[in-house]
Amino acid sequence: MNINIHHVVLSLGVLLQAACSRSSSSARLSSTPPGNYDLVAASVDMMPATVRVGDSITGEHIIRNAGRDIIPGGTHTVHFYLDGKLVSFDHATGARQPGTFSKYGCSPGHEYMKATKPGRIAYRLVVDEENNVPETDETNNEIKGEIEVIP
Repeated sequence: MNINIHHVVLSLGVLLQAACSRSSSSARLSSTPPGNYDLVAASVDMMPATVRVGDSITGEHIIRNAGRDIIPGGTHTVHFYLDGKLVSFDHATGARQPGTFSKYGCSPGHEYMKATKPGRIAYRLVVDEENNVPETDETNNEIKGEIEVIP
């Protein structure tokens, strides 16, 4: 599994390319002032749609701020796991404006992992895993699913 992959971040209409390990694997989060915040793990789209043994697995995932206030930068993390292993993360998060989204995904030529055998691979996207941001809804910070790998 390749952990030092790259991802693309689309935030507020600006396309940024960054390494998945934007900072150290242990996050140092800033405190979050009171506000109306709601970080949402909005979607996960894995590619290719049909995964066969030998395929490179990539994808994209979207995080959004459904709250009414700006979520300050450096107050939360974004983690993406495959089979329990952290394969993509953002520990240098920027401020998130209300109603906006950030799209993360692999840069061309990079992968989350290579499918090596048939079966299922679990994925999990979680934002604010440390619960550092007090939110109006703490139940929408995670998406779980599976990818089926066929021979």
